[in-house]
Amino acid sequence: MRGSYSVGNHVRDGACYVCWSFARAYDPKEILPHVHEIASSLVITALFDREVNCRRAASAAFQENVGRQGTFPHGIDILTLADYYAVGNRVNTYLNVSVSIARFKEYTRALINNLADIRLQHWDGSVRELASQALHNLTPTDPEFMAKIVFPKMLSQTKNIDLNTRHGNILGCAKVVHALLLYARQIGRSLTDVLDQECFDGLKDIVPELTEAKLFRGLGGEFMRQAVCHLIHRVSISGLPWHGDKIIDLFQNVIDDNLSHTEPEIQEGAVRALSALCQQYYVKPDGTAIVEIQDKIINHYLEQLKSSSQFSR
Repeated sequence: MRGSYSVGNHVRDGACYVCWSFARAYDPKEILPHVHEIASSLVITALFDREVNCRRAASAAFQENVGRQGTFPHGIDILTLADYYAVGNRVNTYLNVSVSIARFKEYTRALINNLADIRLQHWDGSVRELASQALHNLTPTDPEFMAKIVFPKMLSQTKNIDLNTRHGNILGCAKVVHALLLYARQIGRSLTDVLDQECFDGLKDIVPELTEAKLFRGLGGEFMRQAVCHLIHRVSISGLPWHGDKIIDLFQNVIDDNLSHTEPEIQEGAVRALSALCQQYYVKPDGTAIVEIQDKIINHYLEQLKSSSQFSR
């Protein structure tokens, strides 16, 4: 990102053309030691680049190499998944095509690492959101790697000084913890069997640390509010064992604050988070509501209907 525009897509487009020319310039035996690196890079660009011309250029370069070299792993299979038309839609490549290609072990970790290390920190917010959703979808392809390596790495980046990095990694943690819960249920285990205790502690510290550092205010505060509402929503539907903990009170305060925000998108995120929080943490084991909490919350919101602020109302 430079000022109000981005640079670099023409360079990436040119780099794809260089890879395309390798297929015509070299004998397959000469290029063999570099095949894995070139193939992975082209697949990553074809799936995850922000610009459609770069995605299509990477797909064309991959196709040329498969046709002339014959040494690219699973070349024909990938070509049918990531052809010129399939890579035209960015949402499709992130959420669907990437899952199909990640089934091939040669590409799985390269895709996951690129999403976690680069796309979650992208300057474009929509790319960060897509990357977090893609990580959720890719978790079942290598759950151990996600739980032991990728998740702790993302947690450490939630404290990063860079706003984009912080926002993307909070979204990533929210999506991946939910995906790991679904995986744990599938194999008949609990989330605590899959994730280390340190990860739970790190996850629990995100909102208190952001609150303490006053990062919900000022420049970038809206991104943080949005990300945290999403985190509370995912943590709640994942049923983390924080019932009766003081962190739930902090979650409630953050939600209440966001419900009065001027941005409708942040208000909607807070509503989703509130719904999930109530269903998970404000009920007894038999599924009925905890009456004291129920009365307190309903009375508070009835009071807010009389507020002088239209956003609160």
